Amino acid sequence: MTDTLTGLHLVLLNLNNKTPTKWDFQSETVGEAEYIETCQQHQNFYSLGVYQIFKLQVLYLYGNIDEALKCALATEGLMQYLLGILPVTEYNFYSSLVLAAAYPAATPADRKQYAEKLEVNQQQLKIWADNCPANFQHKYLMVASVMARISGRDLESLELIDRAIASARESEFPQNEALAIYPSFTPRYARLRLGTSSRGSASSSNCNMRLSVS
Repeated sequence: MTDTLTGLHLVLLNLNNKTPTKWDFQSETVGEAEYIETCQQHQNFYSLGVYQIFKLQVLYLYGNIDEALKCALATEGLMQYLLGILPVTEYNFYSSLVLAAAYPAATPADRKQYAEKLEVNQQQLKIWADNCPANFQHKYLMVASVMARISGRDLESLELIDRAIASARESEFPQNEALAIYPSFTPRYARLRLGTSSRGSASSSNCNMRLSVS
């Protein structure tokens, strides 16, 4: 329990701007390297896995996809120690978002690997969404949207992200609603929204509201 709380403390210090830089995860008494070494010495891979999952989320939210990808891949081997707990679902969700974000700049070999991991993650996320849509449907739709986007299916991606936003709002997940809105309105998506609005596929009032949010 102590190791778990220490890891969470490092993450919270980072989020509260109480570390030297936004990329640091440390306290006045414990550095990240020391924390990881301590967990390994204790063979406490549960606490280390929980810490890595929260760090993955932070790195993704900061837009540091390279480091988030490294974290996601390094954390994959720890999932066997975390079966049946909520952070596993967060790992599935955020690792998929990271893999999709890293996909366009990846090598062909890495793209194949990322695509396979995305498919496996989505199969599991679909099971969770079918059994508990209030908690997982919006996440499934968000990942489906980014998968469509990296496959070049822009209009399908836009439709899916709209459904994800509505689902997150209905299920009262404002943090994920905000997360869904942000990447969906890059200039390219703004143009797509304006285009569908002019063709009558979306109301101009809805378009203006969504664009102002971004």
